[in-house]
Amino acid sequence: MVSLIEIKAYLGIPTTDTGSDVILNIFIRAAIDAIETYCGRRFERREYKMDRHSGDNTSRLMLHQWPVISVERIAMGTVGALNIDGTSSGGYSATVEVTRDEGDPRESTQLRLIINGGANDGTNTVSFATYTTLTTLAAQVTTFAGWSSSAVSGYGAYKSTELIPVGALDAGQISLALDTPDDWLTGFTVDFKTGEVGDATFPCGFQNIYVDYTAGYSKIPRDLELTVMQIVADINSGRTVNRALRSEKIGDYSYTIAAGREADASIVAKYSKDLDKYKR
Repeated sequence: MVSLIEIKAYLGIPTTDTGSDVILNIFIRAAIDAIETYCGRRFERREYKMDRHSGDNTSRLMLHQWPVISVERIAMGTVGALNIDGTSSGGYSATVEVTRDEGDPRESTQLRLIINGGANDGTNTVSFATYTTLTTLAAQVTTFAGWSSSAVSGYGAYKSTELIPVGALDAGQISLALDTPDDWLTGFTVDFKTGEVGDATFPCGFQNIYVDYTAGYSKIPRDLELTVMQIVADINSGRTVNRALRSEKIGDYSYTIAAGREADASIVAKYSKDLDKYKR
């Protein structure tokens, strides 16, 4: 949202003075994190894949991020696309997990296949970056002792990253089918400014709506950039002050530390009037 060069100019630090660069970058990230936590959104333009929403049987769906630049897909269901079986004998469990990207918990990145006990005890991983389709993914899984896999007919060409991230599922007692989003919505309207999607019925369910879209500002609003710089300046000027300190007692000294959202709120509290217009 703001660069190190901009922050140094705001603070009156010469660009040639690099002694505080590391800590200033930390302050910038802290300020942005606090603002985004307070506002409940991200501001910079980025793509969102399989952003999950819970339908409520109404014709209105509010995307988590806005302003919206484009909506690539809205899917309102799932379909089994990859069959996996744990065929090992002698083991007591065989599980499969579709793991997530640490940077974006909605983006699937690999399979983890775990057999406990028996001759094939151990863990195998299969990267979606290497095995990019369900056909190639299934072929690789089948090379592991104690496992067999096949793409469901019609889904072999699907990208591996289409698999929905899930925790460990049993593949030893029953044949497991891993899901991809399905039932794509073909008619809907989007309020690009607010992130509201309408003109469709979104069925009731828990995180049963999957949306691929791009949202955020290509150019961050100037007042928001200024607020980031002001917060960085506040943090920088009070390095020895614990801004997450909620209460303090002098006699028989004691203190309480605010945590999580409360700590973030303490950083941005004086700028709440400037930031409230960016909240829902």
